[in-house]
Amino acid sequence: MGLIALIFSVVVDAIWPLRGRPQDLPVDVGERDLSVVAEPADPDAADPLAEPPYDPLTDSLADPLVSREPSPTVQRTAAAGHTVHPLLRPALRLIDWVAVDRGAAAAAPAAVQSSPRTVTAPGWLVVVGVPVVLVALAQWLLGAVTGFFVFLLHVAVLYLTVGLGAFHRQFSELQLLVGAGEEESARVVLARWIGAGGAAVARLRGAAAIRQTVDGSAPTLASAAAGHAVLAAYRDVFAPLFWYLILPGAIGPVFYLFARFAACHSQPFARTAYYWIDWLPLRLSSLVFALVGRFEDTMYALRAVSPIRVGSEADPYLHQRLVLLPVAGGALGLRLTDAGVDDHLRTQAPDLDLPGGEPEAASLRPVSGLLLRSGVVAAGAWLLAVLLA
Repeated sequence: MGLIALIFSVVVDAIWPLRGRPQDLPVDVGERDLSVVAEPADPDAADPLAEPPYDPLTDSLADPLVSREPSPTVQRTAAAGHTVHPLLRPALRLIDWVAVDRGAAAAAPAAVQSSPRTVTAPGWLVVVGVPVVLVALAQWLLGAVTGFFVFLLHVAVLYLTVGLGAFHRQFSELQLLVGAGEEESARVVLARWIGAGGAAVARLRGAAAIRQTVDGSAPTLASAAAGHAVLAAYRDVFAPLFWYLILPGAIGPVFYLFARFAACHSQPFARTAYYWIDWLPLRLSSLVFALVGRFEDTMYALRAVSPIRVGSEADPYLHQRLVLLPVAGGALGLRLTDAGVDDHLRTQAPDLDLPGGEPEAASLRPVSGLLLRSGVVAAGAWLLAVLLA
């Protein structure tokens, strides 16, 4: 039933692309976590979705009107606003409810309020456990009526938690813009895509995460696009489907999604928990990359980065980047990295020499091929596991 439900969820997403549209958030919930830069003196700063996106290549606000006349694509993209996950609102309300510093943060200045909430282990269990219990209860009640309702529940859960259609739309648009040389439009699209994964994370990691390469120069647009495509494919598609297979019923993707929300908008326990939740699917995804790409280079990178442990960093996605970027780069024969990854590799894996050249515009096609082949292999392994179970 799982594979059929996934197919139906993709069809529904193609007809009604909810995750591909900007979602409006009320100021009282979204202002703390979704604003990219706080400007109290600006009357428009009260709306976090009105802020221009973070530019991942220049460590500035991506405003296409600054230097030259924007293209129509830039105008449409800039007017679209941030793409926010429709389940982020309830996740933020749960985080605010269980945060131990909610009283102090409410009276603090705006700059302090923009930092992640402090959530303990019991609070994390509430944030992640409440939606999981609700889905499990709904599945039990619907199963008592008819199995068809359970199937519809699975389709709805996969539609909201697995962003296969949204990933395809965003990466295809970015690939076309980069290939056509529309650098200005592509930069805005990439910034919006990064913001969709957590605008607060895009602000927190700043230039240290994605601006510099080993020699301190800015990465090319193709390099940033290729790296983010690999990361987005993992956390929006591969990881939720892994937990959908591991945990019973439809609770797996819900469990992973709210654990991800908790890690992006609270600390410190949520980020440690998210690291361990990602530990196995990250390495399984790396093995799939090795099977469909350059096996020796991929396994070399995986053995080098696998023992590296990251702490409760400002960027909850650091552990994903530390594994996926070198591994995917090895599978492609490209050098995928960023400043945060380079800093950890210099100190904890100084002998690692990442092979491959810098990505170019034409490199996005091999990235798309790698992800497509990986998806086919993962789907085949998933179907085999279901048949043998």
